[in-house]
Amino acid sequence: MAPEGVSLFERHPPHFSTAVYKQILYALATGYITECNTRTNAGTDRTLSPETILEQLKKLTHGFSSSQLSRSGRESLQCIADVLGSLIADDWHRYRPLKADWPGLRARLLQSSPLAARPPLLEAFTSWLFWDDEPAMVALHRNLNQARNAIQHQTRGLPIACSHEVAALLLDIDTHKRMVQHDAATMARVAGIQAVEINERCCLGATIGLPVFRSPDEFGCWQALIWELTLPVNHVTIPSTSPARALFEAADLLDFPGVALAQPGGVRPRVGDLSAHELFTTIVKRGKTASMVATRSRELGIDGFSILLRLAKPPAQPDQLIAGLRAWHTALDFPTLPQDGSLPLNVILTFASSLINAVHFNVQGGHPPLPQQFNSIIQMLDQLGEYTRPASVHFFTVTYPRFPDGLVTCSQLNAVNAASLLAENELFQERFGRNSESLTAMAKSGHSATGDGGTDYLLRSLAAQAQGSQLRGRLLAKAANQVARLNDLLTRALPPQGAADSLMRQHVENWSKAIRTSISTYRERFPGEDAAAHISLRLRQLLNVDPEDLEPIPLQCAQKNVTPYLQLQFDRWRQVRQRDALQWAELGLPDAATVARLLGYLSRAAIARAGLVKWLRNNLGHISSDNEARHARRFLAMQMAEVVCFGLNGRATHRPFASSPQEPDFNASTIQPRLHAYALRERRDLDERVDMESPHYFGFVEPFLSRLQQLHEENHSPYTAQPGDVELTELVSSIAS
Repeated sequence: MAPEGVSLFERHPPHFSTAVYKQILYALATGYITECNTRTNAGTDRTLSPETILEQLKKLTHGFSSSQLSRSGRESLQCIADVLGSLIADDWHRYRPLKADWPGLRARLLQSSPLAARPPLLEAFTSWLFWDDEPAMVALHRNLNQARNAIQHQTRGLPIACSHEVAALLLDIDTHKRMVQHDAATMARVAGIQAVEINERCCLGATIGLPVFRSPDEFGCWQALIWELTLPVNHVTIPSTSPARALFEAADLLDFPGVALAQPGGVRPRVGDLSAHELFTTIVKRGKTASMVATRSRELGIDGFSILLRLAKPPAQPDQLIAGLRAWHTALDFPTLPQDGSLPLNVILTFASSLINAVHFNVQGGHPPLPQQFNSIIQMLDQLGEYTRPASVHFFTVTYPRFPDGLVTCSQLNAVNAASLLAENELFQERFGRNSESLTAMAKSGHSATGDGGTDYLLRSLAAQAQGSQLRGRLLAKAANQVARLNDLLTRALPPQGAADSLMRQHVENWSKAIRTSISTYRERFPGEDAAAHISLRLRQLLNVDPEDLEPIPLQCAQKNVTPYLQLQFDRWRQVRQRDALQWAELGLPDAATVARLLGYLSRAAIARAGLVKWLRNNLGHISSDNEARHARRFLAMQMAEVVCFGLNGRATHRPFASSPQEPDFNASTIQPRLHAYALRERRDLDERVDMESPHYFGFVEPFLSRLQQLHEENHSPYTAQPGDVELTELVSSIAS
């Protein structure tokens, strides 16, 4: 006989997923910096720098040698790096100084073997990095991870479903508070929740099974750990004429819990001043909301965004909303919000009946229609900056006439007239655009308690946005780009023999041709300029190595293996150029993958065959102070650029002076004939000058092309077979086919 309540779980019950370790970290770190007073005793904002993080790593791991790494330790360290990267991308003040140096810092962090091998060190670093070793946060972090492990054990890792009653209790953030206050009705409802396995799911409800919650804090941990709760809707139960049905047929709705309001008086509490319940409702809930928006956005799980703002009330912590919106459009490859409204961002003003009522009141009294309230609305929207500009945003107004605050108090005719006056007002149009349909729809149906208050128009508009979604095309384009990057990565990882070696030569040859073509193209576009001079400048900018992008020289490295250090510096240089990939298209580098690939060839050749390891040991191997190590980066940067541009032998030596007069000659081995030839070239008309005779071509472009030719022809050193070579070759072949 089936247990009581089984029928609740036979078809499509609510179900939820719990947060993984990385999501817990992200939520707690976000909640801490957005909801708590994290200032120092001196009243200054706390910020982190690469130097302070590396110093803390050195301090924690001092005296510990590298140990046998565990998979869990390595994965935990990876999670910490991922969360730190997300917080940097969110542009929080605390982590902003890390942005410029993040690729190198991430690499250094992931290379910390003692940290990954020792859980206590890892926990100590996590606590220092994300919440300043605050005892309350340390305990909360530990309790949530223990609770997560307990849930995994209790549910045996099965998908978790629940009844609608349980879903309501879990969604109500005050359930835990009422339990702490020993509310008898709430305690009884929670105590009646039991777990039973049905259809390979762990189902929570009023079933015959095992009790789930033994204490208020256990229930609170479950609430805190729920990452996403899904409520299936059978759209056929909704009338076919309902705009809600059209929306449910076109899209999934993802409702994030409300972002936190600003703290009373603008003063955030110290985390130690919060009660156990407030830790859940303030740190966890609000941090989880902010981090969920950013996480879902980066997972490309959000097509359109709608922000609901109650009229004349300030938006809940604008910085949290802005961070989520920025993560959303950045993940869709829009660094800034498009100014043509192509991304579906909607700002929905709720309880907007008060605006109609105020306009009608002013007109009846013989006053200008725009109410004083309008200024406060503008001030409210201005807090969200570019995310409320009419060119970028779709505005809607709705009200809820079944509530007293949501009722339009004048007749339908007067309400429509008020809406028309408002929509025609220049100040209104300047701030909200010329779309008056939503305002009119609200006015028509907001005067009766049974009216929809403009929500039907809103739902139809959202359904139309969903039906015209461009997300699929964007996802396909990103997928194609990711596949190309994967192919490139695998190809570069292949053993340097056969096809892979041939492919490298083809890439180098194509780039050489593209550089020559770029000179001709620039000449056609700008016939009055020296095309070779321009391309020479752009190449030097591409190949320049900025000392500030490098890490300090290793101390006393004359007898050390400095190859990993050099590899990392070239990686950092290459990553900087990748971030600016769009700048290098005119040099035959159309995308970031091409930039990484070709600069990677030059980097590897510089380390393997240009004597850079020996040069570093001989010239900078005896540095013993940190300041000197930072200063010496400029010497390494110059040498790196030298071998990248000109190879093993470096730049050609200066030519001698001619001992006797000679005829002008661009190819002369002495100085005067060349200078004479350059001078004669400058006297020609612009359209008669040959770019290949430009001193800029002879001085840099031609030597660099010779370096590429040298790279193309170099005999590569014998290769020793490595484990996985065969499998990697087969994998690349299978992808290609």
